[in-house]
Amino acid sequence: MSQALRDEPEKLPLAPATAADRFSSKTATWLFIRDPKQLNTKTQVELDLIYQRSETARKTYALTQQFMRMLRLRRGQDFERWLAAVEASQIPELRRFAQGLLKDRNAVVAGLTLSYSNGPVEAQVQKLKVVKRAMFGRAKLPLLRQRLLHAA
Repeated sequence: MSQALRDEPEKLPLAPATAADRFSSKTATWLFIRDPKQLNTKTQVELDLIYQRSETARKTYALTQQFMRMLRLRRGQDFERWLAAVEASQIPELRRFAQGLLKDRNAVVAGLTLSYSNGPVEAQVQKLKVVKRAMFGRAKLPLLRQRLLHAA
């Protein structure tokens, strides 16, 4: 083994970390989608720090909040206006997101407008899958059916 590998590496002075350096994209995303009324003082300061550093972050925050308001308040009629604002923003990630939504525009507008949900159906499908996985290779359809009907 060479001497250089055994010696203590030279201590380089590092610049002190700023508060903005500790943010990950996951943290920023979480702050951007939260309802501003639910932010405490500390998280509001963190959010302010993020969008003070970048005009793109400020635009992204505003457009994200508009989308979240449409979602929370079921305002599908604002979807076209939001799409136009995203196109005007020239932010590639948001434009890609909007293009994905446009692939099924009618379903998105319905989801942003109507109060119907397929949540109960998805719950039943998930329950069926859990029972099927637990019984894989052990039994045929009659026992699976019985277990599913009596599953809690």
